Amino acid sequence: MLRILSLFIALLATPPVAAAGSASTACDHLAGTPMIPPTKRRGAFDAIDLTVALMSCAAAYSEQPGVVRHKYQYGRALLAANQPSEVPIFIRSAANSGYAAAQQSLATILYDGENFSADKIAAIRLFHKAAAQDHTVAQLRIAFFYLRGEGDLPDLSKAMKFALQAAYQSLPAFRTTLEVIVGALGAK
Repeated sequence: MLRILSLFIALLATPPVAAAGSASTACDHLAGTPMIPPTKRRGAFDAIDLTVALMSCAAAYSEQPGVVRHKYQYGRALLAANQPSEVPIFIRSAANSGYAAAQQSLATILYDGENFSADKIAAIRLFHKAAAQDHTVAQLRIAFFYLRGEGDLPDLSKAMKFALQAAYQSLPAFRTTLEVIVGALGAK
């Protein structure tokens, strides 16, 4: 609680321009995603300090409402805090603006249907949009869809195409890609 109060006092005591930067930086560190450069983020979704992340991202969004990243991260912090009623407003807005991380997150939300109504067709379209922007997680999800024949007949060549696109971008994705390919070949 003292930490939250200290941050709030620091934001109030800082001149407006610096406060915007501070809130933006804090939001990036606390609610950042793999689409944010590693030097600007602090960890995984589960590691979000919810109270501070909500406050920082709300302040960043309030001060810079046109920054799509802040909309997405605020929605992400709300989701982590189990406050799903406002999540679609922020994440959908960022996804509609073409932000790949938001498209992938909204696709996951719509596909899984945990807090919202499932819409697998819309989810798959969003995964494709994010994958077209080289979002690794979206590329891997599409690879698995093609591998399993989700919505279509299985298509090993398309599955491998998307898995390899993801593999070229990240070492962990490379391991997943190998698992996809080995699993597909083993199923034959």
